[in-house]
Amino acid sequence: MADAEWWKYDQLESRNPVDWSPAVRGDREWDQLDFHLDLGCGTVPKARLGIDRHPHPNVGLNMELESLTWVPPPQGSSEEVQKIGRRSYELCKDKSGSLPFPDGSIRSIISHHCLEHIDGGFLHLMDECYRVLEPGGVFRIIVPLFPSHAAVADPDHKRYFCEGTFKTFEGSPSGEHWHESFSVPYTQCRFELVDEDISPYTDPYAMFHEGDAREMRVALRKYGSVDR
Repeated sequence: MADAEWWKYDQLESRNPVDWSPAVRGDREWDQLDFHLDLGCGTVPKARLGIDRHPHPNVGLNMELESLTWVPPPQGSSEEVQKIGRRSYELCKDKSGSLPFPDGSIRSIISHHCLEHIDGGFLHLMDECYRVLEPGGVFRIIVPLFPSHAAVADPDHKRYFCEGTFKTFEGSPSGEHWHESFSVPYTQCRFELVDEDISPYTDPYAMFHEGDAREMRVALRKYGSVDR
């Protein structure tokens, strides 16, 4: 297999079992996958390939997820970070504005407290995740739940998520979208929503205090199956 395909699932080393600390790994089946991609991984990738806008030795692909463009390593960074930056550039240079992977080539995606930091590029990023996932592939999404302190405290949060937000990205196995009964859909996604785990409401008198850390864990699955 060509080195240019280093990003493929079987070419990457498994990180399982992954220690998500200081984040919490849930106990549902959708949290136990040996994930292919981690969007917005920070310094603790929870998949075989971590993607983040901040270059770091633990990040495998330097990308700005808002614009889906390559991020150069900072001047004076370590040789390891420079090497990751060069490899990232080679993968992304001809694919600006998209995830740098072919259609149906990614086994699974995890995004843990990342999507709330995406502004106008959110819908396009969701469409790109749908495009690159293989049939039967899972997109596990964990975001802060509104209303809560976790949703509003960080000044870099660009959007809020509430119960039902991700139903927008549902469709039928044959490709229809429920928007079509009243409008032209504004997303290409036609996922099956297979899990939506909602933190219970806290004491209303404690709402928006630091301990109010509600979140929503969603699993979206692309219809179809694939032989492995």
